[in-house]
Amino acid sequence: MNEKQIREQTMAKSLAEQLMQAGVVNQKQAKKASKKSKKNRELKREVQAAVQQTQQQNVQKSDQQNEKIRLEAQQKAITAQIKQLIEVNAIESKGDLEHNFNFEGKVKTLRVSSQQKQQLANGFIAIAHLGEKFYMLPAAVAEKIEQRGEGYIVLLNDKIEEDEDDPYKDYPIPDDLMW
Repeated sequence: MNEKQIREQTMAKSLAEQLMQAGVVNQKQAKKASKKSKKNRELKREVQAAVQQTQQQNVQKSDQQNEKIRLEAQQKAITAQIKQLIEVNAIESKGDLEHNFNFEGKVKTLRVSSQQKQQLANGFIAIAHLGEKFYMLPAAVAEKIEQRGEGYIVLLNDKIEEDEDDPYKDYPIPDDLMW
């Protein structure tokens, strides 16, 4: 027993003794009252344990909600960074040639110059989408975007370094070859 319990018992006994001496209660009623106080203490302990458990559950819930909010904010920040990277580094795609590419099972077309078409084929330029629009970007920027989030880069070919010794480099490859 700890000191507090001993004090409670002595106070209860002394109170019970005082009440018996005063003739207010008899010995049977005093015992019954002491039993009630034990029940009250047990009930108090149970209530305290339930309160602590509820508090722990509330803390866990709030921690989970805070983590969820933090992850959502982090995802929003990444999305904003990707949007900014695309909009700032977009290459103007005005040209007289059409470049066709696959996007979600559909063939999309982007107007490009002949130099841009060659750079797309060689992997120096990539195509990204943001909403319903398509943008051409430098390959380095496209790689940064891919690191931050998937699904934005539509086309990024592997880089092909131009071979200076290639005897056919001055001859363009026609797009409309039939095999």
